[in-house]
Amino acid sequence: MSQVEPVPSTSQHNNVDKTQELCFVTSERGGEILLNDGYQYYKKRNNKNGSSRWNCKHKSKCRGTITIKGNIIVNKVNHTNNCEPDHAGIELKKETNKWKVESKEGALPLQTIYNEGVNRLKDRGINLLTRIPDFNNVKHGLYNSRRKEFGICNIRPKTVNDFEVPIKYDDFLMADYQQDARRIVIFSSKEAREKLKTVKHFFADGTFKCVVPPFVQLYSIHGDLGSTKKSTHILPLIYALVSDKKEETYQIMFQLISHHPIELRT
Repeated sequence: MSQVEPVPSTSQHNNVDKTQELCFVTSERGGEILLNDGYQYYKKRNNKNGSSRWNCKHKSKCRGTITIKGNIIVNKVNHTNNCEPDHAGIELKKETNKWKVESKEGALPLQTIYNEGVNRLKDRGINLLTRIPDFNNVKHGLYNSRRKEFGICNIRPKTVNDFEVPIKYDDFLMADYQQDARRIVIFSSKEAREKLKTVKHFFADGTFKCVVPPFVQLYSIHGDLGSTKKSTHILPLIYALVSDKKEETYQIMFQLISHHPIELRT
């Protein structure tokens, strides 16, 4: 007589806690991971009734599954005894996924995103329960997330010629001049360009300290939008990244801003 393999117990629909949190994160390969109650699940299949079945991450040694419909848990199969929940690991997974999301937004340096995330983990005591990865171990994935989101080859250009402006910022790009090692990239929003038509008084300033390499200077032009004796209303309207401090470079920059034709030499 053949031996019958025991079947793990299954929680019935009425006994399932539908209020348990479901969280979805992205794997390194771009797949979807379901996080619930200290466990990680990978999708097995979509069912005809609109539900989906997910297997435990350790499916080779654990038969735990979860079936969901929308954001509601409709069924669970218990995990084996040697497959313990890892609540700290799940919290770490959620946090590192948040870093990926923030890296795609492009607003903060990746090191800042990492540092703030680590502080959040430490505030919850997660660092006492599991090891938080070093920045060097996660930066490659974060850089890739940002690069793919913006559709550029390199988010850390070594030369001004390698610098790329993502297509999604075309409306913000006022001019992009490139000749040999000289590069001038000028930014201004559509709203700011409209205001430029009415401004009579301008103020310009350049900084060499707060500029992103490989550019040498960040040049800004501010406009007086109606200052009075009681209040000042001066706002930045144009930003320009320039590759050097040569007088000719500044002349070209102002020609670009004023829409004067420029003879491009090849």
